[in-house]
Amino acid sequence: MRSSAVQDHVIKNLLQVLPLSSAAAEDTRFKKAVLLRTIQSEVSNATVTETTLQALELIKEMDRNDGVEIGESLKVAYFAAAVECMVKYLALEGINGKYFEAVKRVWRGRIGNLEKSGNKSELVRDNAELTWWKNDLEAVLWDAKVVKRLMNLNTRVEALQKRRAFLGEAWALRGPSFIEAVTTTSNGAGELAAEQEVVARVLELAANEEDKLVAGKGKVSNFTMTACSVLIILYSQCS
Repeated sequence: MRSSAVQDHVIKNLLQVLPLSSAAAEDTRFKKAVLLRTIQSEVSNATVTETTLQALELIKEMDRNDGVEIGESLKVAYFAAAVECMVKYLALEGINGKYFEAVKRVWRGRIGNLEKSGNKSELVRDNAELTWWKNDLEAVLWDAKVVKRLMNLNTRVEALQKRRAFLGEAWALRGPSFIEAVTTTSNGAGELAAEQEVVARVLELAANEEDKLVAGKGKVSNFTMTACSVLIILYSQCS
């Protein structure tokens, strides 16, 4: 398991605004490390949220842009997480409230858009389970037997296992990254150095984005502001 020195809320803040347009190999490695660290954080906390879906979608786009074949473990992890993001609400509230909203947001929204994109996104292409789950997730709205069967499935454990397998493959392919290099010490100073290193790299990426704007190649984003806000948070926590 990779180091957890870089705080989870910092990684999530960066994920929301991380620019993914750069083709530089170093930038690509950094961005993918942030995305993998986001997924790892959820696995470590035994949680499954739509943040994982967003991270996996972005990793898929980066791999495709780099000419890297989309691995089966990524596809399986994505689908397992998507199912859990919907089914988990059945045990809490039944078919009312959040379950129906999750189906609209995840199944009809995210997965529906992936099915419509070009020749279908690699994340949902040739997925034998897709039709089966589609029928069941919709049948929940009127069939109590389907509700009971889905509630008895351990979709959470399945999602955790599939994401853990994906992370194992992804980290092995990457090798050591600068994030691990700066988190080798276990004391507070080492953790602070790790966080400062991450933010420094983010600010560098932000400066590159602003350079594009000056050159007429981009548009203003809130990336720089958010990166600076993260830096303020880090310093306030350590003061």
